[in-house]
Amino acid sequence: MFKIADLPVRVVRNKLIADGTINGQKTGIVLDTGSMMTLILRPATDRLGLQRQEARGYRIFGIGGETKAESVLIDDFRIGACTGNPHTLITERPAGSYSGVLGRLEASS
Repeated sequence: MFKIADLPVRVVRNKLIADGTINGQKTGIVLDTGSMMTLILRPATDRLGLQRQEARGYRIFGIGGETKAESVLIDDFRIGACTGNPHTLITERPAGSYSGVLGRLEASS
């Protein structure tokens, strides 16, 4: 392992939140080392003006049951010193002070 960058975080309702940008718009992202994928929340897609599409072949389950999976293509994703162009999945969750969950993500710096 090696250090890529410092990443300032804040704790909000027991979640680690880092500041980032999605398509140039500032937003908070939950850091979740146990998540196998990076997600963007459905309310955030509306606020950020992102176009959703059905994500065929994906099913998303949570404490509240199953929700329809949708996808969105993000042109520019930044968190700390890392940037990426992920194709992300969306799940319906209550909006908080964050827009998504950073899990597994291939990024370039």
